[in-house]
Amino acid sequence: MKCTLHHPESRYGRPVFVSQMGRVLADDEGVDSAMRLLKMKSADIARECGVSRRTVHGWRRGRAVSVGGLNVFGLLLTRWRYQNPAKKSYDPVTDEYY
Repeated sequence: MKCTLHHPESRYGRPVFVSQMGRVLADDEGVDSAMRLLKMKSADIARECGVSRRTVHGWRRGRAVSVGGLNVFGLLLTRWRYQNPAKKSYDPVTDEYY
């Protein structure tokens, strides 16, 4: 999974969440998937993004994620990929490694 500007669905400088299978995820689905993958709680994401936990809760309920928040998710996911290069298996249904 990644959050990137390098996808046709990304427009006007707004990154999008993309699953390992290349499917663009809605913001709420992307936030949930990223949080599971990163093993982070709402408070952790809020601290990293510089927003309140209530804002993160809103993102998980379908509110649009700010560009700044998407950029932070992109950095967190990139860092995770470099720290975990050799994951054994990937489940495309849940979009998670195990």
